[in-house]
Amino acid sequence: AGLVACKTLLEHGFEPVVLEAGSAVGGTFRTKSYDDGRLVSSKFITAFSDFRMGPDVPDHPSIPDYLAYLEDYCSQFNLWPHIRFGHRVEEISSTTASDGRRTYQVRVSASAPDA
Repeated sequence: AGLVACKTLLEHGFEPVVLEAGSAVGGTFRTKSYDDGRLVSSKFITAFSDFRMGPDVPDHPSIPDYLAYLEDYCSQFNLWPHIRFGHRVEEISSTTASDGRRTYQVRVSASAPDA
């Protein structure tokens, strides 16, 4: 969701920053999946509507296939410069001003990214 949000914000003139605790995109698909795991959903359902998986990808992609797809998505839409690896969101808090405007504070910790 973060990658698609980043792409959409860029299309609308914003300069988003994606905070990723690890050292690569893919989150739990990269760190907490079986070595021989495959996606349960088909590539037709899993792929983002604006960037389909290629014909060479099996109907139910392997985890490495899916991770490669996410990396290709980042390259296709030039998201890499907007991703900060090794940054974890620790806390988000909000306050409401007297005029009703809401502001947010985000506490982030930076560390050596894990794999």
